[in-house]
Amino acid sequence: MKCDIYTTPINTYKVFFFLRKQMIELHDTIQYLNSGNIMHYRKCINRAIINVALANHTKIGKSQQYVKLW
Repeated sequence: MKCDIYTTPINTYKVFFFLRKQMIELHDTIQYLNSGNIMHYRKCINRAIINVALANHTKIGKSQQYVKLW
């Protein structure tokens, strides 16, 4: 019987854990972007720049404590 690597319970757990971690980081990043610190310097932020920053931040992970938008 052939065992598919993507359907085993352990690998499924790892995938869901990874996705959960990414969602937590994305949530933290969105909270940071919505905080007064960012809005104090820029009243209007380009949505495309935010999207790029979010994508870069989720790839880098928690080792980077800030998001550079410009």
